[in-house]
Amino acid sequence: KNGTTWGRLVLRDGGGNFHVPIQVDNHDNTTVNGTLNVTGQAGFQSSVLSQGTFQQGDLQMTMPIGAGFWDMQFFLQLANNAKTGTTTGRLVLKDNGGNYFVALQIDNHGHVTDAQGRDFLTKPEAQAAYLPLSGGNLTGALYSTGTFQQGSLELTQPVGAALADEQFFLQLVNETKNGTTWGRLVLRDGGGNFHVPIQVDNHDNTTVNGTLNVTGQAGFQSSVLSQGTFQQGDLQMTMPIGAGFWDMQFFLQLANNAKTGTTTGRLVLKDNGGNYFVALQIDNHGHVTDAQGRDFLTKPEAQAAYLPLSGGNLTGALYSTGTFQQGSLELTQPVGAALADEQFFLQLVNETKNGTTWGRLVLRDGGGNFHVPIQVDNHDNTTVNGTLNVTGQAGFQSSVLSQGTFQQGDLQMTMPIGAGFWDMQFFLQLANNAKTGTTTGRLVLKDNGGNYFVALQIDNHGHVTDAQGRDFLTKPEAQAAYLPLSGGNLTGGLTITEANNWGFGRGGGLSSLAMGDGPERFYQQVYRPKGGLTQGVLGVADETGDRQWKLQANGAIVTPSGNTLPEVRGVPGRVVTQYFRITNLANVNYIPFPVAFAASDPVNEIFITYGYGYNSNGGMGESSVLYIYKQKTTNSGFWIDRSASGFQDAAFDVAVTGPMGAPA
Repeated sequence: KNGTTWGRLVLRDGGGNFHVPIQVDNHDNTTVNGTLNVTGQAGFQSSVLSQGTFQQGDLQMTMPIGAGFWDMQFFLQLANNAKTGTTTGRLVLKDNGGNYFVALQIDNHGHVTDAQGRDFLTKPEAQAAYLPLSGGNLTGALYSTGTFQQGSLELTQPVGAALADEQFFLQLVNETKNGTTWGRLVLRDGGGNFHVPIQVDNHDNTTVNGTLNVTGQAGFQSSVLSQGTFQQGDLQMTMPIGAGFWDMQFFLQLANNAKTGTTTGRLVLKDNGGNYFVALQIDNHGHVTDAQGRDFLTKPEAQAAYLPLSGGNLTGALYSTGTFQQGSLELTQPVGAALADEQFFLQLVNETKNGTTWGRLVLRDGGGNFHVPIQVDNHDNTTVNGTLNVTGQAGFQSSVLSQGTFQQGDLQMTMPIGAGFWDMQFFLQLANNAKTGTTTGRLVLKDNGGNYFVALQIDNHGHVTDAQGRDFLTKPEAQAAYLPLSGGNLTGGLTITEANNWGFGRGGGLSSLAMGDGPERFYQQVYRPKGGLTQGVLGVADETGDRQWKLQANGAIVTPSGNTLPEVRGVPGRVVTQYFRITNLANVNYIPFPVAFAASDPVNEIFITYGYGYNSNGGMGESSVLYIYKQKTTNSGFWIDRSASGFQDAAFDVAVTGPMGAPA
């Protein structure tokens, strides 16, 4: 009669009464906002969090939110252990074989770890804790370590869609003075006017009832991006998208600094105490960092920059760098709820032979029987129509996975799920290579220039890598392979190949031992002057100066004063020369050595020389004859006879050289 058409959801109870909780007509009059199968791109203007939870031992966990096709999934998950007070956000990959790989975990104690709880290592931590190939100083021990307010109103950030200056969004508002909470649907037109077609409060006053609890799994066939933004200093940021329950959240967020031209995607964990932990950040300058802007380190970067315990060469400078098939049917993995053997889910089915596609709602009872109460196909044959446009914040009570896929070469990939505004995006994506049997989950940042940065990749072979496939390095791996600044043992040889050419000569391989609280230093270096001999330089320096001993290729040792050390031949072991004076001699005397020698044959291995004697009368007319009884020489002393000298009060200077043995 009047050309009015309604779409409605009807419940008939046991008494024969009909209830219409959701109804909309073609004149934009809405009684209740209904459910939607999102098959296109959804723009979220505020947080999108998975809020359904389940218990696993001591852990309470959210249902996954992420991407999936076939039996594969790549998702975020929030877990809380009430006994230990630990809140954990993690990235999980599930492959076709049903295996789960936990690639990344962050908790409210400041840890960023892999599945075994091993902390990831940032470049600054490595630079502060390990010895680079370019050399450095060992310094001793090292320990590593949306709402907004308007007066008395607390408002959530908008959740909806925007075109230019127009916005359409959901918002939750709380009046702290009287305890009233509103849920409302808001349209902001191009003139800046706000329209509230739907509003409900906690006193059951309803203008239009538009709340929705999504209690089943939602399958997204295109990108799902949080597009609402707010300003924080120089940063414009998207509203969070991720998972949350109680006061805890684990989400993705995109931030842009227009002044510096830096676009950043980050993973954030909020615990029950209101503390935020930024576990991972990637930007359009190629950095993958923690909250302090410290770059994460890949294994190849560590191997190219640090010294392994097995030894190696120091080379100087280093520069681093769900569907499944049933016959001719292709079916998406179910999206819904399950209790024991019973399931209630949505599913999309495609008949490849005749090009027919069905969307259906399925109930599987405990006896294994399937019931399809709602089904629609692409030829407009409908049993029950169940579409919904989600324009507000969605609270997810189960998994939320992006299941739409496209082909790129050998890779089948899901549509992105994450955050975005302007031309920037920060999203999760699942990719599968059927040829190699490799399933990959990755974190991707797209900047305003259309450039894509793949910050993190995990696969079903246990690898956590950067975009070039270079494995990230955990602290235990670094501790097992590299030398810390606090010292340790090298299990192989060490060669320093650094080289410098100064024109007047070439030198390299400088290494030092120093006391950090003063100028004292002991060092060594190889050096060859222009046209000269190769020499190893040993130096000692302190506040009094710098002194060097030079071990030359011709076998000579040059002292700091420029003299050359003598050599002793014919005597084994350590040889020492003792200088001393003897006075007031009798005719025949036993002279003890100041320090006993350690010769095996004292007579032939100890050599005694003496200087000219002198006495009180000046030696006038007297002979300086002095006889040494060589055959009586022992390690302790020797015998002399001065009877033929004629000296009175005679004195002689003696030099004795012989084997001394190891010093005491």
